Amino acid sequence: MSIIAVALLLKYEDSSAQPSHAELTQLAAFSHDANTSRQVLKRMWLGFKRLFKLQFWLFIALLPITLLLFGKASLLGLVVNLFAIGLFGWVIVPLNLLAGLCYLIVPTLADAIWTLVIAIVAYLHELIIWLTALPIFSGAWLYMPVNMAILLMVLLAMLPWLLPRGLISRWLVLAPLTLLVMTVYANQESLTTIPTLYILPTGDQYVSAVLLQYPVINNEKVHKDNKKHAAARRVNKKNVSWLFLADHRPDSVRTMPSTLTADKFSATLEQQLRSLSIKRLEGIVVQSSSAALTATLSTSSTSNSKILKSNNSELLPMTVAQLSQRFPTAQYWQAGRSERWPERQRAYQVASQSDQAKTHTTISAQGCEQGKIWQLMNDDLTLQAITGWRKINDASVWDCTLAIDSRLPIQVINYNAAEPLKSLPSNIQTLQSDIEAPTPQAKNTQSRLILNADTHPRVWQMWSLLCSIEYNDKNSNLNNTLDNAVNSTTWLGHSTSHISTEVISQQQIHEIITYDNKPLDAALAFNAATKDSP
Repeated sequence: MSIIAVALLLKYEDSSAQPSHAELTQLAAFSHDANTSRQVLKRMWLGFKRLFKLQFWLFIALLPITLLLFGKASLLGLVVNLFAIGLFGWVIVPLNLLAGLCYLIVPTLADAIWTLVIAIVAYLHELIIWLTALPIFSGAWLYMPVNMAILLMVLLAMLPWLLPRGLISRWLVLAPLTLLVMTVYANQESLTTIPTLYILPTGDQYVSAVLLQYPVINNEKVHKDNKKHAAARRVNKKNVSWLFLADHRPDSVRTMPSTLTADKFSATLEQQLRSLSIKRLEGIVVQSSSAALTATLSTSSTSNSKILKSNNSELLPMTVAQLSQRFPTAQYWQAGRSERWPERQRAYQVASQSDQAKTHTTISAQGCEQGKIWQLMNDDLTLQAITGWRKINDASVWDCTLAIDSRLPIQVINYNAAEPLKSLPSNIQTLQSDIEAPTPQAKNTQSRLILNADTHPRVWQMWSLLCSIEYNDKNSNLNNTLDNAVNSTTWLGHSTSHISTEVISQQQIHEIITYDNKPLDAALAFNAATKDSP
């Protein structure tokens, strides 16, 4: 970055060494102006214009490589650099060099100068933090995935300005510039037109973050008795987005605690969501229960005490508290009991009040428990919780597994944070079953994604006792009602899941995807049993 910036500065200095005719005219007018104060002001204005032109030139020229290396660029930097670069070049760096010289002669004086330099830098950082917290600059970040092909198009578009003037006609940039605009537009449109489930990297093998982007089609098609409600919610949005968070640390195995913090995790998720053009979230679902949000739970039994000890992290709820301040969020589902959520949310708002100038948004926690449903107005997408019984005084059955039913097939992608445009489909473990998978030509085909979250075998044991018969009846009624209705079911969870082969068969699961790319033991046993069966 430094080498490229210096090369651009030399190029700019070389091109601006000869003043233009307009600048010569202005300088001549300044020299004939009898008013000294007006002459000084005009010269200062001309100097500011040249400085802004230089900063704008550097910002535009370095923007593609900045997006390639970091995935984002601050638009506020164009304003901050107008005084920050001068402050560093004319004040901070000279004072630092002076302190280095004085240290050989008068160390006390050098310490005083360094103290002054540290104070100036600290005040500058506080000013930048204050500026970035202003509502007007809250969205002053540009997130755009860039690869080498896009970088090459930008280089071709800038070539007439990088080479000597007149060597190449500037009209030739229309071809690469048009291609660049079309490529960027196609990349952005692909994020909003294809139903996609992104598995986001978290830095913790047991913590999962999944983003669902689903296009809204025929949003005007609503039920007659729901028109008023639909009119209130109908907005010009191209897709709906849900974020799912879970901690899959098993209760029966001792594991290392997570090194993630809510600040770090929320910042990572924010950058990933912004790069996927997410501006608002329909909902955030925390599929794992948290003892920090639980006010009342009997700990008389050994199992409850063990579960509470393993689930006492506030990581995921506090991550939700921070993300809800950065993205408008309509709903927050929390597995288990969440009586202490208002208290924890207020504590976070008080702690962060000094860091942010804007007012805080308050979001209420809804229970993610078996039977809870959310549905699009056009019935194209349905989210349903199929496990989670928080009314039972046992935290081992609180984890919330979700089923996502959709009219359109949803592709599952492993998001590549370093190179988003090179994100690849997830590895799929196909199950050998007598159930026929749906064909692309089948009419009224519905696909189902099961987002699994269980840290104890009791979750699926409870489902088998309470819900398996009802689930099979619904599936048989659906197949008898709809012509060629076939459910394609994909299971997504952690390899440490306690799901059984019986549940896999009852759920009619065709494909298995794990967050950690390790085989699921129940799936291996299911395939082995299928081979052995006559």
